[in-house]
This record gives sequence, structure tokens and C-alpha cells, in this order.
Amino acid sequence: MKRMKKVAVLIMTAAMCFAMAGCKKETGEEVPTGDVYSPKFSEVNADIDYVSNVLSSGNKIMILGQKYDNVNYTYTQKFVTIDAATGEQTAKELELQKESDNEEVSLQSVCRYKDGFLGVVYRYVQPTQEEMDSGVYDVESSYTMEIYDAEFNNLSSISLDKIQKSIEDEGGNFYVQNVAADADGNVYMTLDSSLYVLDGSGELKCKIDFENWINGMVATSDGQVYVMYYDEQYNPVMAPVDLAAKSVGAVLENLPTNNNGSPQAFPAGDGKIYVVGSSKLYLYDIAAQTSEEVLDWIACDISTNSLSGFAVLDDGSFVAVSTTYDYSADTSKTTIELAAISKVPAGSIKQKKTVTLAMMTMDYDTQGKVIKFNRTNEDYRVNIKTYVNDDYSNYEDAKTQFQADVAAGTAGDFFMADSNINVDNLIAKGALADLSDLIDNDAELSRDDFIPNILDILSVNGRLYSIASSFSVQTLVGKVSDVGTGKSWTFKDVMELVKARQGASLMAYTTKQGGLTTMVQYSMDSFYNAGTGECNFNSDDFIALLELCNTFPEDYDYDSDVSMPKMLRTGKVLLTDIYISDFDFVQLYEALYGEPVNFIGYPTNSGSGAVVSFDARFCIAAKSKNKDAAWAFIRQFLLPEAQKSLDWRLPINKDAFEQKLTDAMNATDEEVGSWVYDDVEIQIKALTGEQAQIVRDIVYSATSEAAYDEQLLNIITEEAAYYFGGEKSSSEVAGIIQSRAQLYIDENR
Repeated sequence: MKRMKKVAVLIMTAAMCFAMAGCKKETGEEVPTGDVYSPKFSEVNADIDYVSNVLSSGNKIMILGQKYDNVNYTYTQKFVTIDAATGEQTAKELELQKESDNEEVSLQSVCRYKDGFLGVVYRYVQPTQEEMDSGVYDVESSYTMEIYDAEFNNLSSISLDKIQKSIEDEGGNFYVQNVAADADGNVYMTLDSSLYVLDGSGELKCKIDFENWINGMVATSDGQVYVMYYDEQYNPVMAPVDLAAKSVGAVLENLPTNNNGSPQAFPAGDGKIYVVGSSKLYLYDIAAQTSEEVLDWIACDISTNSLSGFAVLDDGSFVAVSTTYDYSADTSKTTIELAAISKVPAGSIKQKKTVTLAMMTMDYDTQGKVIKFNRTNEDYRVNIKTYVNDDYSNYEDAKTQFQADVAAGTAGDFFMADSNINVDNLIAKGALADLSDLIDNDAELSRDDFIPNILDILSVNGRLYSIASSFSVQTLVGKVSDVGTGKSWTFKDVMELVKARQGASLMAYTTKQGGLTTMVQYSMDSFYNAGTGECNFNSDDFIALLELCNTFPEDYDYDSDVSMPKMLRTGKVLLTDIYISDFDFVQLYEALYGEPVNFIGYPTNSGSGAVVSFDARFCIAAKSKNKDAAWAFIRQFLLPEAQKSLDWRLPINKDAFEQKLTDAMNATDEEVGSWVYDDVEIQIKALTGEQAQIVRDIVYSATSEAAYDEQLLNIITEEAAYYFGGEKSSSEVAGIIQSRAQLYIDENR
């Protein structure tokens, strides 16, 4: 047994996890009163990189963790005990008895059992190298139930061979996912979509089958076991296990949800359970089937995305265990962090200036940045305000409300705008602040740091109302023999290609309405000026677009017998619309087409046909009195270190973008990979200088942004249906679209 001294507390945050305090006036300032939950953070300094279970006994925390050996492909398991009062940590390596040298043994799942613990141990015999090389071998496996005392000393072992054999004889797979125990000492085990209940000697008492996956279990303080599973509509639900009926009881109503899936639940006493939601911790009353909010995870500087365990101590305080991984260095680093959450006087916490970040839904990358910012910034705290419920039941209403609140300046100090938010509309209403001065006055950032044309795309009439940390590019690619070597083309040029290649599909599996939607989204700048609010959907170019889309089929039959590479190489399909977020695409499409290609882009009447998209953009409310505080948070996404660490997205910082290109040109065989597209495998190699220049030409020439305005697109597709159906001419429909679209734009500016 290895003993470790108490680790130093990393941070005592200024977080108030839940506003349970009042305020009193003191020398003109508001000073909070009452008690609030506040976390203390410390690292778990046992050598583990994965947390399997977190349990509690009295005021002690027990963590079952493991460490994987990448060289020998083995792992060790440890049982870490932490005294909540002193912080002393004790790590005990589990010594599970092996019956042979090539046998692997692991403790898969643990639960509280009577005065100690119960664990399920999995044993299997590793095949020899000769057997693995032959490809024909059986893996011998077995399970036992192990009974432990409060100090995790093994008391007894119970074989599960009998139940394993019965399941495997019926063609099933015996693999235990979760384990729980009730007040009578019965043991509950979940295997995929079945629940098995055993008595204390390992004999089967009953089996309960479910339609879908079982996600977990919880035993309440009085010993009743509840099972969490997905119902017929794949909604996560929870219900009590009724042993007498050998079934489950009625599903609990009004249970808090978690947008990660089924929520985690823990006993709370007095017929209640704690439920870990994606943003809040709730106390759920089983009898009343109601819940109340206990604390806010973000306000506690804890990300539920990295939460790997939770426990309730006897004194009513909580423990949250988080696991984070840092892949920025050559070797990854794992940090296991423990947060001890207890009530403290509100006045004892340092007060910071608070700014509100409004978001449609919780974005976990941003959530992590908020938590890091709140822990380290001495002056400001960011609160997150989301509009969509965890179960997404109010999505459409939330989208409308979010847009309205931002326009009115009541959403918050700053917000994240995704494709659901009409930024042009907000700019026209004067709802957004110009960020130019904030960048110009920043000690570390300059406009010259960013790719110039990407910054221009984000600007409207020379003013920067939003900023993004990353972007992607959408474009069209085709054979040089079909589209030529030009850098752009018009709608009429595309129509000429369609006429010249009779019998070929312009794009695979594209319908009239689908093609029109895609083309309008990526060619919107040809028909609409966001700066002036003027549109020209009655132009010759738009009429040509309607006529082009009318050459597409009404519906299509998917042909799985013909591979996409074959359709591209034989000319059955001419163009492919592609999404660029890394640099593999150059080699990929040269190989798929089997001859030289040109990334010519979407048709346009000016500029490049390469179109930029942003996953999300930050905007600051014009009415905010905390613009500097909002910028203090936003800027961390734009700093060189953050930009260079982006994966699967293109950084807006020019040096970071060029560095990614350099890295791709210097990549070793181990660092590149391969793509499998239907029946073709393509080996990706280091970029050549010529290929890198193709990437630069596409990115640095882009001049427009993909536009998604649902109402405007609905107007276009509704009216276009009359042309596609032969009821009206293309020019008639274009005129009606122009009238309706301009009216809609004017009413919303």
C-alpha cells in the first residue's frame, strides 16, 4: 500500500454554485449573505489515467481507477481512498489472483454492498501470438462476484459460471456493464438490454428484458434499485425494479434530463435521489416526482463533459471527479481532479464582475473555456445562459426567443451565433457592437494576425460585428476535362456543362429542391447584399439557376451497386460538393476522379466560388456595459496558442494556418492516414508544394460566406415548386420570389 501526503488545493474559486444567498447594502455595494455551495479543487495524485467508479463511505471518497501500459498492452487497477476532512490519499493496487501467466484479470464494476463493496471481476485467457496470427482462436472468459469489506479487503468470491453458461448456451454474450445491490443483498447486473437479479450466493432470481439499451442503475438509501434505460422512442427513462412482479414499475415522471443521454443518479436519503444533469445538479423527490435545482455545474467551474464520477458524503457535501486529457504535447497528459463541494458563507467568496454569455445550446468546447477563464481571471466571471432545454423539446421556440432577445439587447453581454441566428438581421437592427476597436486596443492581437479575406467576410461595411476562431470552406470539384482550369464560373457556364454532358448527373443524388437549396446557400452573395439589404432574385443569373436546378430529377434512386469513385471516373457524375476542414481533400479527390481535377467552386457572378462557413461566431451586444469583460473571454480563442491547437478546423490566424500547411508538408508516414471510399482505398501522403498552393488559392481567394436563412429559403423553395411543376415560367417565379424576398428582408431590418 502506498501512502501519499495531502495535495495542495489547486484553486479556491470565486464561484457561487447556486444563488441561495441574499444581499445587504454595505458602503454602497451589495454584499451577498447566507450560504452557497463552493468547490475546492485538488488533483488525485495516484498514478491512474482512467476512473471506473467513484463511491463514498461516511466522509471518505473511494475511486476505482486504472493505468494502461502502452508498451506491454496491460493495465493495473488501483483503489484510491481520500479522506474528505484531511485530503490524505491512499492508493492500493488491486492484486487480483491469476490462474495462469497469460490470464488477464480486471475488476469491471463496483457498488456498495451491505457494510462494504461488491465487485464483478472479469477473467480471460490471452490467446498466444501463434493463435492470433492464425486468426482462429477462442477467448476463454469467466466472471466472479467479489465481496469486499469497507477497506476493500477481499472477503469472499462467488463464481458466475452457471449464469454465464446459461446465457451463452442461448447464444447470448455474457458481459457485465453495471452492478447494484438492494437492501436484502440481492445483486443486479445489466448486460446490454437485459437485467439479471441474483441472490447473495449468485443464483438467478429473475431476468427482465428491455426493448433497448440499459444505461445504468441506482440504489436509493433505503435499498430500492432503479434502472435507467431507453424506452421505445429512445427517450432516457428511469423506473423501479419490482422483484415480486419480475418487472419494472411505472416510469418516473418529470425526471431531469441530460443532453448527453441518460442522467446519472445517486442516493440522497428520505426517498430522494440526486440527478446529474448536463448543466445542473437536481434533487428529485421520488414520491412527489418533482425536482429542485441544487447547484449549477458551470457556476462551480465543473464541466459535466469531463465528469467521470460523483458521490454524496454523509455531511451533505458533494464530490465530483473529473478527467481531462491534454494532447498538445508529444505525449498526452491525463489529469484526474477532485472537487469537494460544500456550503460556505457567501461573503467569504471574492466577488467578481459578472458577464453573461448567451448560447442556444451548451457547447462543450466553449464550456471548458468558460471554466478555465472563471478559475484564472481575477476580475471577471462568465455566466452561461442557454435557451434550449436538455431534451431539445423547445428548440424552435428557443430559436425565436434567442433571436428576439439578442435584437432587444436582453440576451446577455455577448453571445455565440450559429447558423440558426440571423446575424445580418441583428446588424441591421443595430443590436451588435463593432469589435474593431477591441482588437486594435488589444496588447497581443492585431488585425494583421488574421487571414485578411476571412476577416473581410466577417465584416459588414468595414465594421467587424462578429469574430470566429475557425472556419471551413465549401466548394465544388470536377475533372479539368469537364470544368476547365478557371478559378470561377457562372450559372450559365454550369448550364453549358449540363448540356454538353447529356445523360450525366451534375451532382450525385441531388434533387431539384435539394440542388436549389444548396446552390442558393453557397451562392447567396450573387443575389443578396447584406450591407444594403437589397436583393435581385429576378436577375438573369437567378433565372439561370432555376433552370439549372430544373434539370435535376424530382427524386432519385440510390444505387448501392455502383461505387461513387466509379461514377466519378466514368463521368456518370460530374461534380462533388466538398467540405474542407483539413488538407487531405487535394489528394483524395485527385484519386477519386482518377485524373486532374479543379476545385472550381460554386457558380457566382463575381469573385471566387469557394464559400466560407463558421461553426459559430462571437458577437457582443451593442447595449452591453461590459464589452471589455466580454472581449477578455473571446480573445482567448484567438490567441496564437489556441489557434495552433485547433484540430479538424481551419484557424483564422494566418501564421497558425500556414503552420498547419507546413506540418502537412513535413508529415511522416506514421502521421498521415488513408481514406476508404466505397471500393477505393486512398493513401494520404505528405502534401507537395504544389498541393499546398492549391489549398492557399482556395482559402485566400474566398470572398463570401454560406448563408442559411430558413424563412428566406422557404420563400424560394415554395415558389420554385410552381416552376418545377410546370405551372409557371422561370421568369414568373423569379419575379414573385424577388417581391416576397425583398418584403421579408425589409420587414426584418
